[in-house]
Amino acid sequence: MKRVAVIALTRQGSKLGIRLLQNPPQNLHPNSRFEVEEMVLFLPEKFGAGEEIFCGTAGSGTVRRQVRLYDQPLSGLVGSLIQMFDGFVFIMAAGIVVRLMARHIKDKRTDPAVVVVDEAGRFAISLLSGHLGGANALARQVAAALGAQEVITTATDVQGVLAMDLAARDLNLAVEPFANLRRINAAIVNGEEVGIFSEVDLSHNLPGNDLPGNIKLFPFEAFWSWKELSSGERTASGGKEIGRAHV
Repeated sequence: MKRVAVIALTRQGSKLGIRLLQNPPQNLHPNSRFEVEEMVLFLPEKFGAGEEIFCGTAGSGTVRRQVRLYDQPLSGLVGSLIQMFDGFVFIMAAGIVVRLMARHIKDKRTDPAVVVVDEAGRFAISLLSGHLGGANALARQVAAALGAQEVITTATDVQGVLAMDLAARDLNLAVEPFANLRRINAAIVNGEEVGIFSEVDLSHNLPGNDLPGNIKLFPFEAFWSWKELSSGERTASGGKEIGRAHV
């Protein structure tokens, strides 16, 4: 269950934020792992004062909602909130958000989901931490709530192929060494042959439909013979070995 901060900057953005609060995002997929439990709308004091805003719960009583007014620079506001929320929806220009978040980006495993919405409510852009942070899922939920178009740019989503970080997460596994994740996802989207060696049967447990032809499943004990036979073409340093995935 996630806490989401919605931050508006202008009068028009504040109106859109109120609209989103009145119709909060709902979980669109049971495996999205981004179910909004609480949404807090932050409005500039000069635009939020006097607005009639409904708070309480919504979505079958599952989403808690509240409004807070701020009268400080955005950088200070975001700095005070960064450890308190799992996701952020900024209703403003993407360039502003990039500058605001730059100093707070640490690690894709812990960074919050960041979604940017334009003031007209036409686009919900997944800007940061699309996979593990859940920004892709949040962008889809916000877009559905506002009648907007979600904008997803992660290569695996665009191509509709398996993302190993999401597969590991959905199977309650961890990737080690994590630094190799970028190489294995790149190999998948580039159509290179990738072998998944597992001590458990994953044939019916990986997310999505049938695996693409460049991904092959093997029992873990087959790894050593595969490595020996392929030493000239696919060594562990060649980028196709991701390491172990473990519970």
